[in-house]
Amino acid sequence: MFLPDRFWRKRRGNTAVEYAIVLGLIAIACIGSVQVLGRNVQQVLQRTADALIDDSSSASPSPQASEISAPQVIMVAPPKKP
Repeated sequence: MFLPDRFWRKRRGNTAVEYAIVLGLIAIACIGSVQVLGRNVQQVLQRTADALIDDSSSASPSPQASEISAPQVIMVAPPKKP
C-alpha cells in the first residue's frame, strides 16, 4: 500500500488537528486585535490626560472663601386652602 493512501484513509485524528489549526488562527487574530486596539486606546487616554493637564494649568485660580457669596434663600408661603 502506498504511504499517502494509508495516511489519507486514517481519518480518526484529522478533526482534532483541524480544530487545533482553527483555534490557533483565532488566537493569532485575537492577539493581533488586542495589540492594535491597545495602542489606539493608549493614545486616546494619553491625549485626554494631556488635555486635562493643559486645562488645569491654564485655569483661573479658585476663588477665596471671602469671595464666595452665600446662596440666596427665597421663602415662599404655601397656597391658602379654600
